Amino acid sequence: MHADGSLALDRIEQQAQLLLQRGAEGFYLCGNTGEGYHLTVDERMQLVRRWREVIGDRVPLFVHVGSVCLKDSCALAAYAQRVGASAVSSLGPAAASGNLEAIINWSAAIAAAAPQLPFLHYHYAGFSIRMAEYCPLALQRIGNFGGLKYTHSDLMDLSLALSIMGERGAAYYGYDQMLLYGLICGAQGLIGGSYNLTSPLVVKIREALHQNNLAEAQMQQRKLQEVITTLSKHGGGIPAMKAAMRLLGLECGPTRQPAKNIGEQAAAAMLLDLEKVWPEAALLPDSEHQCRHAPLAVSG
Repeated sequence: MHADGSLALDRIEQQAQLLLQRGAEGFYLCGNTGEGYHLTVDERMQLVRRWREVIGDRVPLFVHVGSVCLKDSCALAAYAQRVGASAVSSLGPAAASGNLEAIINWSAAIAAAAPQLPFLHYHYAGFSIRMAEYCPLALQRIGNFGGLKYTHSDLMDLSLALSIMGERGAAYYGYDQMLLYGLICGAQGLIGGSYNLTSPLVVKIREALHQNNLAEAQMQQRKLQEVITTLSKHGGGIPAMKAAMRLLGLECGPTRQPAKNIGEQAAAAMLLDLEKVWPEAALLPDSEHQCRHAPLAVSG
């Protein structure tokens, strides 16, 4: 955002290049971290269009189209397909967080609006349904069902869902604090809000796991947890993440209401704490840590 709260579309090229250099292999647009629910439909379309212009076909662009209005979600899904996105994704309706049938119907309607793209259901801890129950119905009723963005600590449910989907669906693990264990469980990729800052750590975790060096992977996971804990100590959420990106020279601007922005003094204190727990924060990943076994997507 610009200081006045308008979209800073002119900064997307810098943001994209920075995140690609730090290990991102795709982008998940207009999710919770990207304040999708606090943007107008037109603003979300502008963002998707600009990201597509900047990225082209270099890496996948997944577009979160979730909204409290199903009609808006369908319009966003259709637009994502028109501009050449790689997939669409959505949460279920919050008003029906425990109603499996309602969530399946909601998913099916959005998926039908972009039939040429895979549809990824976004499972979040605020929803009480289990993906081991959702996936069989999704496979039956949604022809372009492509899998899950799974942001939950229930690894048993994730394991069962992966078994049910088989080769017909992928799971992108989104609970950053436990990403190592999501990968061990079988997740094929990672999508997380903190990766805007922490992607070099994620690359190291993933590479260590690929090399069967569990001790190193656990050490890097603990470092990631320290960073996330530090962000939480200073309020966490979108305001903390936006302020933290100053470590990388990226000014993300204010957040939309109802989030409360971090003041300059508080932001400075947070940046100092982050540098203490992770002195290498602003460095790029070493080339030896690059790996392509579990795609890493930065949530925006």
